[in-house]
Amino acid sequence: MPQFQFQAIDASGVARQGVVDAATENELIVRLSAQGLRVTAIQKAGTGAPSVAPRPAPPRPAAPVRQTQAVAQAAAKVETSAGEGPAGYRRAAARPVRTKRASYKDLMFLFTQLSTLLKSGISPADSCNRLSSNASKPFLREALANMSKLTAQGYSMADAMAVYPDTFPDSAVGAIRAGETGGYTWEAAARLATVNEESRKMASGARWFRFAACFGIFGYPMVFAFVKGLDVSFANLSGLAGLVQGIGIALAGWVGIWFFGQIIFYLVAAWWGRRTENRLLRHRIGSRLLFFSDRAKAEALSTFSWHMGKLSAGGIAPSNAWKLAASAIPNEAIGAEYAGINAASTEGTRMTEIARRSHLIPHEYASIIETGEMTGSLPQALDHTAATAETDRAMADRRAKMGLYIAYLILFFVVGATSGVTFYTGYFNSLMKHTVQEVDEGN
Repeated sequence: MPQFQFQAIDASGVARQGVVDAATENELIVRLSAQGLRVTAIQKAGTGAPSVAPRPAPPRPAAPVRQTQAVAQAAAKVETSAGEGPAGYRRAAARPVRTKRASYKDLMFLFTQLSTLLKSGISPADSCNRLSSNASKPFLREALANMSKLTAQGYSMADAMAVYPDTFPDSAVGAIRAGETGGYTWEAAARLATVNEESRKMASGARWFRFAACFGIFGYPMVFAFVKGLDVSFANLSGLAGLVQGIGIALAGWVGIWFFGQIIFYLVAAWWGRRTENRLLRHRIGSRLLFFSDRAKAEALSTFSWHMGKLSAGGIAPSNAWKLAASAIPNEAIGAEYAGINAASTEGTRMTEIARRSHLIPHEYASIIETGEMTGSLPQALDHTAATAETDRAMADRRAKMGLYIAYLILFFVVGATSGVTFYTGYFNSLMKHTVQEVDEGN
């Protein structure tokens, strides 16, 4: 993708300049205008003097008659939403378009392909259109098709993604927004693919543990029902028919209330946990769980440092870069904490000052940032911080997986031993009751 040098003035009247990847000059002007910058000059990198760039008119959606209902709704939300955030970017927040929830696997494949398409120079609108035609799930096809139309009208990809909160988490929207601001969108998409792949691996281990736990917990009342079935079978000498009859009697009583109550509770909890509105609470709980808290913090620091390095290299002010990088953190609860640290910062605040105020950034990492700021090598220092934090995340992954394995073994032995004792005690008691005692009474 071509690179363009630009000169611009922000909302405060401060002159800004930098080098950004863009397909055309017009695309770059639209993108910078969406960030609150008034472009005064622009040129292709490596060419002659900059040419004066007129400020384009704000992009408008096409006439509603040529749009699907979902696109018209999405465009209206983007058009009328408040201009909040770094450099006044527009956000699509009100009345989102509801879809099914995208899995880590869905997002991994989607962002892998998106990164490849953007890296090759294909525009966001064409990239989304190509992905839509290849998507295997209907809700992804619809979302990507509408995103293609919105981005073709001049809206940023992050704004288009924000219309679909069930498909794209806030952290994914934040990562793409940071990439669009700093001119590294395809790299941001590639990192999202990696993050979702690692999360998929961890979620797979947690899912197997959850299934094992549910099987053991749901199976325990069935042991009581089976023992009741044996009791009826021995009493009537009715074999399998008596066993089934006894299980039915047990399930009609307190054992059944226990068993079906557990199933209902699990289904309600699973439904509640999948809701997008509860994502922040899920992340807050995950950031405090044993083993998983270390992983979440290391992943947050790695993602944050990586984006800060890219944004700093693009000439973004530390306070704005901090907010953008915080919005890209996968754990939204930790991301909110990072964003809160930056609340009192201004455009002139040094990154070291912000880092020193934070309890989330270890002292040694803050020292690396300070050295980078002093020597003028801040992007390289942040890249080093991101790589070190990524190593910590990989180690935390191994500890979390080992913790799941140990918990699985403990659950297996506890539930297995309890169920075994209950079964054999009930079995032999029924056997003694209906055979030995009856023989004694007969004598």
